[in-house]
Amino acid sequence: MHKPAGVFVFIVVFLLIFGLPLFAAFGQSNTQVYDSATQTSGLSGGCVESGEYMKSSHMQLLGQWRDSVVRDGQSTYLSSAGKSYAMSLDDTCLSCHGDPGAFCDSCHSYTGVAMDCWGCHAVNDLASGTE
Repeated sequence: MHKPAGVFVFIVVFLLIFGLPLFAAFGQSNTQVYDSATQTSGLSGGCVESGEYMKSSHMQLLGQWRDSVVRDGQSTYLSSAGKSYAMSLDDTCLSCHGDPGAFCDSCHSYTGVAMDCWGCHAVNDLASGTE
């Protein structure tokens, strides 16, 4: 038969080794707050909508812009503040948020959200001026 003391010691050591990370993190918050202070618009008048709205609903807004431009032939967006903007990711959004690595990718990586913008919008073309 097996030695009961040896089996008990093995189980205790096994649980300590594999349970130590859980015990070390117990009671600590794993919630990180994304610092979006550097992720601001370069427009003198601000973004097309409020920062809070853009954080939560920018994809819906861009989808509406796409549909309005492609399906309805509209190219001007009237913001809730009454200002007019061109409905263009390249010309409106990326004119201020022109470094996707510093702006788009940092937030999307933090939240674990994949972007599908660059299938149609080529950042290299924007940088070279050949949209």
